[in-house]
Amino acid sequence: PYSCYSAKFDDQDRPYIYTANVELGIVVYDLSDIQHPTPIDTLLPAAFGGLKPTNLWHSNGLLYVSLGGIQGLAQSAGLAILDVTDPQNLSIIHQWSDATYNQGAAVVVVDDGYAYLGAMELGVLILDVSVPSSIQFVSNAPLDPNYPHVPGIFSTPNARGLAVRNDTVFVANDAGGLRIVDATDKQNPVELSKYVNQNLDATAQPAYNNVLLVDGYAYMPVDYCGLDVVDVSDTAMTTANWLNPWGCNTTNWNGAQGHTNEIERVGENLVFVSGGDSELLAFDISDR
Repeated sequence: PYSCYSAKFDDQDRPYIYTANVELGIVVYDLSDIQHPTPIDTLLPAAFGGLKPTNLWHSNGLLYVSLGGIQGLAQSAGLAILDVTDPQNLSIIHQWSDATYNQGAAVVVVDDGYAYLGAMELGVLILDVSVPSSIQFVSNAPLDPNYPHVPGIFSTPNARGLAVRNDTVFVANDAGGLRIVDATDKQNPVELSKYVNQNLDATAQPAYNNVLLVDGYAYMPVDYCGLDVVDVSDTAMTTANWLNPWGCNTTNWNGAQGHTNEIERVGENLVFVSGGDSELLAFDISDR
């Protein structure tokens, strides 16, 4: 089966969308006829040395691709930078990977000349991408593996979602909750604090997949358990709200009706969240 993990609209308002389709690679669609998207170019995993694309970041005519499948037999974590000047003719500017980080890479965020990779169990990797033709490894920020509990088979912390603000990295760490990492010193990033919704933890298995920052709040999709809203105005993070539309609990977790993963803000006060079975949820966040 083919799995599309991530999609980004062209950041220059051209009628294209870029998609990371793990087994199939990078696929570009022409959206000139919005009712009939047309695939116009594909880079298969073979173009990346067999590493599977998992996530995308698009900025200033460059497409940053996190590499390394995270399901089944995990791959080396990697990053590719693509030139999308001509979306119908993609080209790879440079690629980096390191087999030391052997759990794949789930997400990439780029900020101020640095790329941050979510390397699953191995934490966050920081790469210097200020020269796109020469990606340089900078450091690894490992995260406490034993919070909120010693991991079990289905409760391993994994860096799945990232957001960056003012050299502070917010990590959706799967069963490990939300983490804040101070990356002011890129050579020596430091984990500052940890959070999990205690009510959720007592109700079901917490599994934080993604993180969206809006003002002083983090909006976080949680496996089968809806949306957790966290006050991150300081490092002592607290629960602001928890929306549990499918009523997840200890008996129906990993089987509840929905399964949230992706999150996007649209305009000032709308947040859209993907649910299981191709469901889409819209939340009004005018009251943060």
